[in-house]
Order: sequence, then structure tokens, then C-alpha cells
Amino acid sequence: MYLNPRAAVVGVFTASCISIMTPMAAPCQIMIIESGDYTFKDYLKCGTPLALILAVITIFLMPMMFPFY
Repeated sequence: MYLNPRAAVVGVFTASCISIMTPMAAPCQIMIIESGDYTFKDYLKCGTPLALILAVITIFLMPMMFPFY
């Protein structure tokens, strides 16, 4: 397909970072959810703005830094 593999790797990396929106993203978050009496909604409230910022930055900067061709 003659695509730059770095662009695909950065896209996968960004998608893995966006997983912070949910408590299932890492084992430490699952341990914190019970002891801190957090709900799934609390994770969405904190994670959604960060995920949107990261997604927008990635959408605009990734093609400039790593062209797809």
C-alpha cells in the first residue's frame, strides 16, 4: 500500500491513550474505582475532555508530522 508505517503506529498509540476514559484501561484504575467510591460516570467526566483534546491534536498534527505517503 506504500503507506508510512509511523503514521499507523502513532494512530494506534493515540487510540491506546484515549482509553483513559474508562476504568478498564489499566489495573490500577480498577483498584481505585472501589476504594475511591467512583462511578463510571466520574471517569467519563474527567476522561472525555482529555480524549477530545488528544484526538483533535492528533487529527491535525499527525498528517503534518507523519505524511501518509
